[in-house]
Amino acid sequence: MSRNGEDIAGEVSKMDHVVTKEQAELIFRLTGCFEQHGWNYALIGAMGLIVQGIELRRVTMDLDFTVLINTDVKENIGGYLRGCGLKETRIPHRYEFKEMLVDIIPVFEGSGKLFAYWSTSEKMSIVGYKEAINRAETKKIETDPGLITIKVAPIPLIVFLKLVACSERVESNDFDYADKHLNDILKCLEQYESASDRRFDYIEEVGWAEDQFECAGSFLMGMDLKKISSWEIQESFVNYVNTCRFYKQNGSRKMMLDCFKRGFSYENNG
Repeated sequence: MSRNGEDIAGEVSKMDHVVTKEQAELIFRLTGCFEQHGWNYALIGAMGLIVQGIELRRVTMDLDFTVLINTDVKENIGGYLRGCGLKETRIPHRYEFKEMLVDIIPVFEGSGKLFAYWSTSEKMSIVGYKEAINRAETKKIETDPGLITIKVAPIPLIVFLKLVACSERVESNDFDYADKHLNDILKCLEQYESASDRRFDYIEEVGWAEDQFECAGSFLMGMDLKKISSWEIQESFVNYVNTCRFYKQNGSRKMMLDCFKRGFSYENNG
């Protein structure tokens, strides 16, 4: 496995210690369902980070996907997913399979909408979801039943989606979930490119003595996110970071998020 858990050509991610047999069954079922209906998709969320080598130091059984679908099936997404063995819940985008939960966020081809509006009157930003799908890379994961393949969004885009979720949770005073997303973000910023020479290149070029190596992963992730960002992400990034930054007045958290912003706006980026 290469840096950040990305596969070297021909190698396999040995993630059997984090992907359970039940999760592997669900992944196999869902990816088959998506492919059957011609839906492009990406694994996102905590599991999307874990299978790329990020250590979150928490256990998750849940899966999160985003799918790109035709508008003609918009009103019957639940019916298609029931046919794949999922059970609907009271939350419109959440489904059950055995004892696991899976969130499936649909985005629609040709739609320029920035928000999804659910039947529960909840509004949710979908900025970054199309980019997550379009930039997804196929990973091979070794599990107890055998190899499975899955498309996973790049780490910087998953972090951006978590940044959006954190910001929305802060604004709705749901601080427990905001903490969950923020902690995942910080773990990613701490670990990003930790096994590569890019951190040392960053220190040599930028050389801020007050943060240096501790800040390098955050800075590099900001640079990498900017390179694959749509204008919608670029327009909203700073606001989302600031919402999460000021939510917790913690020195190390603020430093990491400030470094993230600096990397995103770095003048030599690109």
